[in-house]
Amino acid sequence: MKRILPFAFILLFGCAGKEIGTKVLYEGPINGNFVSSDVLVGYFHKVKNCMGIEEEVPYPQVVIYDGDHVVCGDRIKEGCTLTDGKILLPKKTSDFIVQHEFVHYLLLHTTGDLDPGHKSEEFWKCAGRIHIADDVS
Repeated sequence: MKRILPFAFILLFGCAGKEIGTKVLYEGPINGNFVSSDVLVGYFHKVKNCMGIEEEVPYPQVVIYDGDHVVCGDRIKEGCTLTDGKILLPKKTSDFIVQHEFVHYLLLHTTGDLDPGHKSEEFWKCAGRIHIADDVS
């Protein structure tokens, strides 16, 4: 019950103007057969090259939801990379958010750390910006 109350509060009072995705539109690898797969693969390679990663890294699994925000644990975010490397994205997203989540994913695969505190310079260098205010991770 204690975990449900903060989430219910967020849903009732903290999400004005946010379309929280509840319907899964796609789940699978970023190079799967869906309308944005070429775009995501392009961003993945752009971020990977920017980070100087030469080794093979498997494409991440993504879950694309309707809306412009996703549920990430007990928070509502513009994107989310889970500890298993799966990336949650809303259909209505930006290139900055996608690249930001790819930085988390690639850090996980190269260092074992998602860097939820955004200490790596790779966020600025390879994703363009950080949404500290929304705590996007």
